Amino acid sequence: MTLLLSSRSRQRRAATLISWRFASKEIKGTTTPTVASLSFQPSPRVIKGRASVSKLPDGMHAIWMQGVSPAVLDGLSEARTVAIAVTSDISGAVAVPAAAKAVAALRKCEADQLIEWGADAAQFAPGGKTPVALKDRDAWLSNTELMAVAKISGQSVDAVFRVAVSTSGAIDDCSLVSTNVDKAVEKAACTAVRNRRLFTPATDASGNPVRGVATFRVALLRQPG
Repeated sequence: MTLLLSSRSRQRRAATLISWRFASKEIKGTTTPTVASLSFQPSPRVIKGRASVSKLPDGMHAIWMQGVSPAVLDGLSEARTVAIAVTSDISGAVAVPAAAKAVAALRKCEADQLIEWGADAAQFAPGGKTPVALKDRDAWLSNTELMAVAKISGQSVDAVFRVAVSTSGAIDDCSLVSTNVDKAVEKAACTAVRNRRLFTPATDASGNPVRGVATFRVALLRQPG
């Protein structure tokens, strides 16, 4: 069995959500998204989520589990084996002897990007903390504000934004990460979040607030007709 782990910015409570893919000739059948669980042996830690099973072009079946909190990386870094169970008939496990190194590399990659965007490096040192959203990012823009973005765009929108988080936890800067998105969409979405206190601030190892950076996503699907 093979395991593919990827990190991606999403509009959720944490800046990044994790996607998992387990592929194996031993996996049989397909299923639409349903409740699934991840376990990290020998730890008793279990993460619940939703997963689907699909057939790959090469005929192998794969279990996809998306939108998992980055906290799951703590379990992975300590694991020798990762197991996933979707139904009583669909499950799998894979040895992860190099998991700790992979998690460290993933976290460093994310930290490097955030520092490049203006985050204080002190929050990524041992004892530091990154900013934590005060509420789900799905609720940052009201329905009225989302409708305004949709009207401005005139088409489906899937845009990722980065925001600078001040030492008070307020957003004092906002800009698009995605390309090929109308600047008017950027203005509408950023106006909706700028100057709002939406985070507890990042801190250094001594607990002092420092400047942070986070991301959020706006995804709107325009129906035809």
